Amino acid sequence: MKGVIEMFQCSPVMLRRQRVWLSGACMAAMCCNHAFAQTMEEADEKFAAQDWRGAVADYRAVLADDSENAQAWFNLAHALHQLEDYKGARDAYQSALDAGYTPAARARVRLARIHMSLGDEESALKVLEELAATGGPSGRALEATAEFAPLTDNPRFQAAVRALLP
Repeated sequence: MKGVIEMFQCSPVMLRRQRVWLSGACMAAMCCNHAFAQTMEEADEKFAAQDWRGAVADYRAVLADDSENAQAWFNLAHALHQLEDYKGARDAYQSALDAGYTPAARARVRLARIHMSLGDEESALKVLEELAATGGPSGRALEATAEFAPLTDNPRFQAAVRALLP
């Protein structure tokens, strides 16, 4: 009851007078919170089971209620990537970064990979240069990433790799 009083910033007397309204408001709030938690949990279960289409639908539902959920953005991007929806994955990885996803380096590497899958080497190089400036995985890991094979002889790619070597 104390939490409800604090949440609605009113006195216990006001709560008793407003009991019918408050009961409805509390029920709605509890239902919304439960639905959100259940949807995120269901999305995570589908993600773990590699049900990419189901995960995409559920993460989109979560994000409709909470557009700042960085983990949901990242998982949505990964699921879209698996479905080869590269434009959707690109946008979702960027949204994950914008929402503060951590570790950011992980999202940046995946974003660069998506850019390469879309044939956008310039954008991939920009992301890799950001990664080199802010820190990330070993340069050797970048060299071993299949999507970056076309960049092997690119001086900007080589500089990013060197910056990330121990």
